[in-house]
Amino acid sequence: MTGFLDLPAELRNRVYELIVTRNQVIPLSKVVGAAIVIYSIPAREDSMSIFPRLPALSGVSRQVRTEALAIFYGSNTFTAHSHFETKTFIQRLDSRSLTMLRDVRATTYQISALKQIVKPNLHNLVNYYARGFLSNTAAKVPLRTKRIGRGGRNEDFEVTWVSLADLDLWERDPRDIDMVRRVTLLSRY
Repeated sequence: MTGFLDLPAELRNRVYELIVTRNQVIPLSKVVGAAIVIYSIPAREDSMSIFPRLPALSGVSRQVRTEALAIFYGSNTFTAHSHFETKTFIQRLDSRSLTMLRDVRATTYQISALKQIVKPNLHNLVNYYARGFLSNTAAKVPLRTKRIGRGGRNEDFEVTWVSLADLDLWERDPRDIDMVRRVTLLSRY
């Protein structure tokens, strides 16, 4: 008798992708510490979740868990609306899960504090809270790069997600205080 683990790794990975990959970001506000999770199913009200709900498939065996979580953490985007949420999420992951994370987005940092607050906070997340296991390219912040619309209520911004590794490649645009631009050789003069 053959089972799921007898399938080639490529097929198992495809199954994991179909099950654990989400088309939308996973907000950490629903899954971190004191954040209240409201379930539509009364039977689940007593189980306060700290992490994103792991797929039931991850409870089958150690091998399936390892393979499924590699795709879960590596293929999904996790979004935090506060430094506390990000820190709590990262602190509770083990070193293996941290190395698998590819996209953690912190969405509430002010652009005006780019160099003074954002960079030190991201360094703390990567080096201290994640114990050095989170990649510099996984922790990301949004930077306003372009105005869209006619101003006022109709105005919007184009946002580029920038990782800690690439943060020094961006600077405030002197023509528009709310925007940033990529550093070029000419922009330094």
